[in-house]
Amino acid sequence: MSLIASSLTFMKTPLTAKLNTQLKLFKIKVKQNTMHTLNSILRMRRDIMKLLIIHPHLSIIGGSERLTQILVYELEKKRKNIEILVLTGSRNKELFPETSKIKFKLFKEAPVKAKNLRIKKLINAFLTLSEVMDDFCPDAVLTMIQEPIYLVLSKIVKPSIGTAI
Repeated sequence: MSLIASSLTFMKTPLTAKLNTQLKLFKIKVKQNTMHTLNSILRMRRDIMKLLIIHPHLSIIGGSERLTQILVYELEKKRKNIEILVLTGSRNKELFPETSKIKFKLFKEAPVKAKNLRIKKLINAFLTLSEVMDDFCPDAVLTMIQEPIYLVLSKIVKPSIGTAI
């Protein structure tokens, strides 16, 4: 096939000239279609809102856990272009199931030696948030409990991120 195509390009007949023109137009059209497809994919990707929701524990159900549940699953129903990552220390899988748009990640337990348990938790939260910011690239961070340390750490990792309690 390539031998035929290359021999056609060297022949100087009206038919081969027309075929060469059509071949060039076809290549241009393929390039345009490829670029259009890539741009569509990129545009779709930009249209997806990525939301990181932080709640330190979702295994025992109280008021803030119930609000988290309502928010997460209602956002999934109402917005077609959303991805939600819920960062937590524990989770009740029956009450908080993963879906195609909702994923859960547990805080890391890094092998950090610290005498103070709070310092160890702070380091673990920072390391986990650093990893999540790199991998998930959220557009905004929302904490579902009044523990602003998670938002402070989010701002340290990514100063431009929008945050809210």
